[in-house]
Order: sequence, then C-alpha cells, then structure tokens
Amino acid sequence: MSYSEKAEFILQYSVFMQIRLLGGNLVKKIALLVVLLSFVFGTVIYAGGVGQQLEIPLLVVNTSFLNARSGPGPQFTVITTLVGGTELPVLGSNGDQTWYLVTTADGNAWVDVSFTLARGSFAYVPEIEVPAAPVALATPLTIGLPGTGSVSAGGTQPAIGSTSDERYRAVLQVSSVNLRNRPAEQGGVIATLFRNDALDFAILGMANTAGVNWVQIVVPNVGIGWIEAPKVAMRLSAINYQVVIVTAGPANLLSAPGSTNASLPPLFNGEEAFLINASGNLYQVELGNGLSGWLPVNTVTIRTGTTSDVLHGTTQVAAADVTTAAQSSPIPVPVLEAGRVVINTSYQNVRTGPGPQYASIAVVAGGTELPVAGVTEDALWYLVTGDFGQGWVSQEFVVFRGAFSAVPVIAY
Repeated sequence: MSYSEKAEFILQYSVFMQIRLLGGNLVKKIALLVVLLSFVFGTVIYAGGVGQQLEIPLLVVNTSFLNARSGPGPQFTVITTLVGGTELPVLGSNGDQTWYLVTTADGNAWVDVSFTLARGSFAYVPEIEVPAAPVALATPLTIGLPGTGSVSAGGTQPAIGSTSDERYRAVLQVSSVNLRNRPAEQGGVIATLFRNDALDFAILGMANTAGVNWVQIVVPNVGIGWIEAPKVAMRLSAINYQVVIVTAGPANLLSAPGSTNASLPPLFNGEEAFLINASGNLYQVELGNGLSGWLPVNTVTIRTGTTSDVLHGTTQVAAADVTTAAQSSPIPVPVLEAGRVVINTSYQNVRTGPGPQYASIAVVAGGTELPVAGVTEDALWYLVTGDFGQGWVSQEFVVFRGAFSAVPVIAY
C-alpha cells in the first residue's frame, strides 16, 4: 500500500470511529458524515484548512495516431493504436522519462512522451524497471497445422493428441492470447497466456468455428483449452528426436553422405529439422514437411531451451517445466517487433541472391512491407519473404522497421 493509500485509510477509519463514539447525538453524526462525503468527492476538510487529493496524471495523445507498445522503445511490438485526443492514465515511466506506461482500452502499454501532452503532476510517477525482451534466433517457421498425410521423423505421421508421439508443438506469435474452454470467441476464458518464445505447448486437436481455425493445447498448471490458430506457429517437438536449427545457412541439403547433389532446396538460418542420425561430420535430418537429407555439422546447432528440448526423451510434461502467466500483469511482456522492410522506391526487384547480378524473381511496388528473414554480413542486402517465396532486396532502396538485433545474419 502506498503512502497516500495508507493516509486515506487512516483518515476514513478515524472518521468512522468518531461517528460510532458519538452515540445518539444526531447533529454531530450528520456533521461528520458531511466531512466524510466531502473526502469521497475529492476534498478533505481539516481543522486547519482544506487539503486536495492528488489527481492521477494523464497523457493526451497529440498526434493523429500513436502506437502503444509492449516495451519502452520503437523496437517493441504494437499492442494498440490510439487516436489523437485520447486521455491515458499514467502508471509509470522508464529510467529517463521518455516513455510512459499507460492504461488503454486494450490493456496497459508504453507510449512515447514526445507525441503526447502532459496533464497533472508527474512528481510521484514511479520508475519501472522493464525486463529485457528476448532476442530469438529466428521467428519459428509458420508451416500450418500438422496434417494426417505427411511423413514424420519416425516414418509415419503420429496421431494428433499423442503426447508420446507428438511431432509439432504450438508457440505463441502474439503478445497475449486468451485460453478458452471451447473453440469460439464466446468461449469462457480459462487463463491469459503471454508470449515467451521458449515456451511451447502440446497439441491435442484442431477445430474450425465460423471460419476461424482453433488449436487445442495443454497448458501445465492450467489445463486444456483452445486458442486461435493464426496466433500460433508450429515448432518441431523434441520429445522424441532432438531438433537442430540452421545457423550458418544457406546450407545445401545433400541426398546422401559424400554426395555433391545440391538439387534439394537450401536451408536458411532459423529453419528447423529433426536430428535422425550422424555420420562423420554430417547430420541426417528431416524437415517438417517430411523431406530428409544430410547437412554438415558446422551449419546447424542443436536447439536447446524450449519446453520440448527440456523434456526430450520423456513422455510426460512436468509442471515445473512450463510457466504461464495466468494472472494478469500491469506491465506488458516486452516483445521485440519482427523485422520488416518498406520498399522506398516506385518499384523494386526481388532477386535470387544478394547482388544485382542475380536474376529478378519478382517486382514489388513502393510502400510494400516485406518480412525480413535475414541479412548479409555487410548488412547491404535483406532476405525477405512474400507471395514470391524468398528473395533478396538491396538496403539502398528500402527502409528497415523493427528490431535489427533479432535478424539472423546469413553468410552467403
């Protein structure tokens, strides 16, 4: 309880006890009741004068639209966009008072003070220490929900819902999501889950309600519930097979040890595969789509730290292995904004490699936003994704947006 809250409580309790002690003196009771009511409505009358309660400081949005983010900086994800004139109660500030944590209709979020007008006294606004946002190796590959016909690392597609034979796990791709008791927006909320790229959940099933795909997951310490499929990505599960991540891509997937056949598609940084076998300096791997081959050991790293990595070789999910934010927090979980580029010329070629000597696979119009999958070591070319698949654009003709520190470097 803060100092002001303690003062209010003491004063209210004091007035209440005085009214009781007055017994049957109705006139004195009414007089003290007036004092109490004046306190409730904002003015407290003391014997020596009038004391005013401090109002909650406000920030007023002073631009047409203002992004409110999960952390105090432009590199964090946008929680909501506020229109000009919106009044925002202030909860706290960062170290240098350039960003403030405020209350919005969509929950608490951070805003840049330079785009607001201050109202009230900020002398007692607390400073809030914000935990550092995790920098993921790469955004988990969104490959769609597992079907029934693809080939698994063991040779056959496991049955959905079998935790001992699971192939995929769900990982959140949004700041937060409600876990519901049925696959519908009207379903009751079991808990609110917050994004943490190290956490993933066993999948029990899928459903489609009113055109929306839903995934049924298991959340330890909470229970079984449903979340919208577009808000998750499928990560390879390491329960039965260790998972490797490409860290020195592009890496050619070879058809056999000693083969020079590079007809199979290359793998880029951040792509995952099951580790099936090893021979010398090569790993035999299988991709999520069932395609298998061999990769040099020095092009991949064995994945560690995710829920299923910790549970590798087990058939049960221990409660201690997964934590969930079932209780709401006044401070949003900081999540770095995914990297993207905006085309800054009338038309831009997307090429097969990082250089003007490579063939153009698409031409995109100015203003187009493209997700960034990687960057060259000299930061002159970005690997982007779109309807054309994957290709390269020159940094000279684009504007980068998001957290550059989270973009994997691709040795080409």
